[in-house]
Amino acid sequence: MRELDRFKALKIQGLTAAQKTEKQQSQKKTTKDAKRGSYSERLLQAGIYLPSSVYIVGIMLVAIFFGILMGRYIGPLAGLIFIPACLYYFLDVYLVARAEKRRRDAVMQLPGFVDALSASLQTGYNMEKAIDHATVALPQGVFKRELRRVTELLDKGVALDDALIVISNRITGQEIVSLLVTIRLFSDMGGRVLEPFRRLGFKIREQQAVLERAQRDLVGTKQAFFVIFGLSIIVPISLLSTQPDYLQQAFADPRIGLVMQLAIVIQLVCFLLFKHFTTLKV
Repeated sequence: MRELDRFKALKIQGLTAAQKTEKQQSQKKTTKDAKRGSYSERLLQAGIYLPSSVYIVGIMLVAIFFGILMGRYIGPLAGLIFIPACLYYFLDVYLVARAEKRRRDAVMQLPGFVDALSASLQTGYNMEKAIDHATVALPQGVFKRELRRVTELLDKGVALDDALIVISNRITGQEIVSLLVTIRLFSDMGGRVLEPFRRLGFKIREQQAVLERAQRDLVGTKQAFFVIFGLSIIVPISLLSTQPDYLQQAFADPRIGLVMQLAIVIQLVCFLLFKHFTTLKV
């Protein structure tokens, strides 16, 4: 048995009954959060800390409520299309966009974390202590908050592999996966193998630069779309506030009312497609 294994065994034997119970509860909680591919994991990655059933039912009730309002005041076609469009947006597109934003915020802090982790390992700290020191060195942000959860679990005696599940459940992205795999592979080697971490930091910086260039290229397209989309909403609202009788007469005509409802449906579909296509994934 290796020295590390013997140390862990002695550490577990020295735990009090309360500490063992707390450790078991922490491990259960970590395992519970580690359900791959579940909708609860998608909510965690989007930064929404609600039970999946509560979130889904809430979105359904809101969509049905506003769909009924649109069907009553605008037309049944608009109300009927609005409900599935709203469900699709908030149950899928919105979560993907939020998860990608959290990933981008985390990636911005990854190079600094990898550098601090390498420096701590080089000074002789083990992986658990090195992660703690590198976390303290990070500025406030999404990645630091999630790393804090990891260090708290490590302090309670949870194994490193189990504690790292917290980050993999809460932040999506290949960069996070690469970091966690590297930590797991070289966790027992200390400062003897630092080259993989240096290569990982270089790769993340290179990938981040590519993503930033792609985001800059999309800025003009996004601005133009939102200006057009905003005008398509502001103009009818302005007309409704200044000449309410005009729109009422228009909607009273079946053909004109159908055309206006189709226009609203097209706007909803265009908005959903635009948000889907402009959400960059790496």
